[in-house]
Amino acid sequence: MPDDADTCVTLVPIFATLDAEAQLEVAGFARPRRIRKGATLYRQGEHVAQLFVVHQGEAKLTHLRADGHEQVLRTVGPGEVVGEHAFLTGARPDHTVVALEPVTACVFDHRDLGRLTATHPRIAVELLRALSQRLVDAEQRLTTLAGTDVPARLADYLLSLPGRPAEGGIAVVLPMTKREVASYLGTTPESFSRALARLEKDGAIRVSGSEILLTDPDALDARTSAGASRSGGS
Repeated sequence: MPDDADTCVTLVPIFATLDAEAQLEVAGFARPRRIRKGATLYRQGEHVAQLFVVHQGEAKLTHLRADGHEQVLRTVGPGEVVGEHAFLTGARPDHTVVALEPVTACVFDHRDLGRLTATHPRIAVELLRALSQRLVDAEQRLTTLAGTDVPARLADYLLSLPGRPAEGGIAVVLPMTKREVASYLGTTPESFSRALARLEKDGAIRVSGSEILLTDPDALDARTSAGASRSGGS
């Protein structure tokens, strides 16, 4: 899969700053892997010796808590990377990665990646930069979860999804089950359902299974802003 490997390298920020010759060298170490929908890239607590670059498709990262509940941490799509924390620290992952749809990934063995970072230190710098940005994003998300009500979180989430023009608005599809989206938004399935119903009653959305029509994106945006002044609502 040379073309896919090249695309993976040029898509990913940790490789994108390299010159063309170095990118070609990096692409030579990439191996293709296709993961069917619902399949696992790796599990929480397993030894991970690979870095995965998502080329096509989307996957979710989940954490199994001590009480047995699964928390959705984030999703990753084309150009994003998983497995870098294990490469940098040697620690076993505290999350599981599952394909939400068929995923094509470029895979780098940590051993090969170690050689590449020795030859091209810029890769290690960009890996650290990516982890630092992820920490910033996590802090911002925690602030959002703590400072907005559930309908506002849901409105913001719906606006962040890729949409397509449709009659009466913009159509988006939930990439996860409603229970998983509720977990990602830091709320219960019951509160999520009430927030969904409230937005629909207000005329901002129409719900049809996993597909949601954003009939009034401006109202959703206003809800996001207004929700910042409240917390804990459902």
